[in-house]
Amino acid sequence: MKKFIGIFCIIFIYKTAFAQCNAPIINLASRVYCQDMGAAKMDSSVITPNSKFGIKQVWRILGTPNSVDSSKVLVDESNGSGLDWVLYFGKTTEDFYSGDYVLEYKVTNLLTGCYALDTTTVTIVTEPKVKIIQPDPVCMNADTIDLRKYVELNGVSPDINNYNKFKIVAYKNSRTDPKVISTKLNHGYQFTPLNSAGSWLIKFSSLETGCIKEDSFYLEILDTPNVILKQAITICSSDKPLDLSSRIDKINPTNATIIWSGFNVINGIFTPVSKDISTLEGPYAIQCKSVDNNGCKGIHIYSITVQSAPQIEFNKQWNTFTCASAPVQVEAIPKYSYLNQVNWSLDSNTDGTLDYPNNRACKYFPGPNSNASGRAILIAKTIAVPNGVCAAISDTLEITIYGYPKIQLSQSAAQCVPFKADFEALETSGLPDSNLIWRWNFGKGDTVLQNKVQGILYDQQGKYDVIVSVSNKLGPCVTTATYKEFVLAYPNPEADFSVDPSAQDVSFPIFQMKNNSKIDKHIFNSGLHYLWVFGDSVSHPYDTSTAFEPRAAYSQDTGTYQIQLIAVSDFGCRDTAYGKAIVFATTPPPLIPNAFSPEDDGPVSNNVFLPIVFSNKEYQLSVMNRNGDVVFISRDIKKGWDGRINGEIAPATVYFYRLQYKNVNNQIAKYKGTLLLLH
Repeated sequence: MKKFIGIFCIIFIYKTAFAQCNAPIINLASRVYCQDMGAAKMDSSVITPNSKFGIKQVWRILGTPNSVDSSKVLVDESNGSGLDWVLYFGKTTEDFYSGDYVLEYKVTNLLTGCYALDTTTVTIVTEPKVKIIQPDPVCMNADTIDLRKYVELNGVSPDINNYNKFKIVAYKNSRTDPKVISTKLNHGYQFTPLNSAGSWLIKFSSLETGCIKEDSFYLEILDTPNVILKQAITICSSDKPLDLSSRIDKINPTNATIIWSGFNVINGIFTPVSKDISTLEGPYAIQCKSVDNNGCKGIHIYSITVQSAPQIEFNKQWNTFTCASAPVQVEAIPKYSYLNQVNWSLDSNTDGTLDYPNNRACKYFPGPNSNASGRAILIAKTIAVPNGVCAAISDTLEITIYGYPKIQLSQSAAQCVPFKADFEALETSGLPDSNLIWRWNFGKGDTVLQNKVQGILYDQQGKYDVIVSVSNKLGPCVTTATYKEFVLAYPNPEADFSVDPSAQDVSFPIFQMKNNSKIDKHIFNSGLHYLWVFGDSVSHPYDTSTAFEPRAAYSQDTGTYQIQLIAVSDFGCRDTAYGKAIVFATTPPPLIPNAFSPEDDGPVSNNVFLPIVFSNKEYQLSVMNRNGDVVFISRDIKKGWDGRINGEIAPATVYFYRLQYKNVNNQIAKYKGTLLLLH
């Protein structure tokens, strides 16, 4: 069904036209035409002049859209009189004529010959292109239908607004049916098929370009099948699976296909598995979908409530083993049991007692038979929920019972640091070695997991406790033994001394020993004992002393003697220090005159100031006047001062000298004094 309506718009634009002499006044209007009109008279663009008497009109095209040939669109149909101009803009399908046409209008006064000029615009608009896609039948319980998917406007889905609209025209071929008016389209394009089985006539219209286009289509809504279900039920999660077909009372139509879906539903079978959330879970909404021959579906919901079957878990925080005769804490954690409680009892082969058998948590005290057998069986039973569909259950907890290991340790250790100690522990109750787990703590951070340990280093003094524990790896029974001060690590002394003096003349080779030895006493209050060995191996090979600071005298032989000090603590820990004593040969002192005369007539031996020394090593003689000025210096042992300064005999007065050299023992000898120069 199609309807085409041509519409033109009038836009009045008043301009001051070009005019000569007393030319006519021109007022033109811009026009808009739908392209499917094909042609328009140009007189509709002229407001003034409003009469064609005594004038001649001439239209001329100044511009066309899309390269339209201007010679073919503007025609004077008045045979040259200029009274009837027509603008042609193609056939209905020739959209390339659309666009803006700029035209010039000239009007001439036939009496005066005066004329006026003006321009105007004619806009050609294409009509919308509407394509209908005939919809397939839709079931009544389908989702909301988007009518836009059945219409293409200019090749795309339309936007619904003031220009593009859907309208319900008829229901079941009746335009007056109340549903035609009462049925609303949400957002202007959404149709709800619920309770609307039948044929609907829908019209779409578009005025989007200014040119209207309409078309319509039929929407067929089909009825859905129906199923009547039995009353909802409650089942226990431990029950066998439920065949859901047994819950159907009636089907219409009878040949409809039934499909079940929902929680724990497979192929129409519901498995009553608990989600482990609460005692009663659900009701679960199980969907029963019926499908007829038209493919329409009916959806029905069947409710099933699941009572969670009671469960028992044992608190894993508590051990399931204990030591002989020692109580063990047990706790049952029931779920879906009445009042969340359990009842405890003992297996027929288990003896002992339970302190609170009606509580979730209690203590089991093993009896002699269970101690001997090494195991006990405890029974925990839930309490059924009143008026429930699930029965009570019970579960068993096995307790393993172990004996305690016994420890025997090897002998203790007491030595001077540093030393390495060996340890060995034995289990004496007969438990297999393969079941034992050993753990040592040697008092200084070391941890070893063996019963026999070698090479534990003690490099710091101290009194160390040794802790050893042993447990059966199949049980928690641990025996721990602590041996106080099992390891004694004694400190070593620090031997140290000096010799006073460090060197001595061979004429008096006696030396005093200065003992600087010490020992740390903050843990062990130990004294020190000493042995001095003086090293005079030629004359006294066994020259020793046990005094604290002895004196040592050496034979009159020059040389360097090694001295050894051995410091020994009360615990036998020792240290040795070494020093030396030097005995050197005697060097005679120099012979230094205290006066001389440089005059030629005096004795020759007294004409020169020259000390007599017995070593020429690093020899230097200096003479200074009273002002401290050096007047003579010599590094030659044979050259002395002749009493002259710059070739002239020096004034008779007192002078100062300095003498320095190395003696035969390579020691620096220094002398200074005064001398008198005589004339």
